[in-house]
Amino acid sequence: MQKKRKILHILKDAADAYPLEVIRKTAVSCDLSILLIQEAVHMNIPKFQGNIFVLSEDLNPKKQSPFQSVGYQKMLELIFESDSVVTW
Repeated sequence: MQKKRKILHILKDAADAYPLEVIRKTAVSCDLSILLIQEAVHMNIPKFQGNIFVLSEDLNPKKQSPFQSVGYQKMLELIFESDSVVTW
């Protein structure tokens, strides 16, 4: 059995729904993760089968995130562990 490609999607804009459409369509054939940064840190992403991370430096301290918070070091690890990185 062939190993699934590991793809990291980095989302910056909460107002753009197109990336989520693309991500959902490729979720079956790839091992996907999403990293939310900048304006996207408080996005609502329901029913996603994969890992969702949020950059802690971009979070508003008064708001909670349901996703795992990571720092810059972990962000770099996610990037270098992935076969492909797509920034939206």
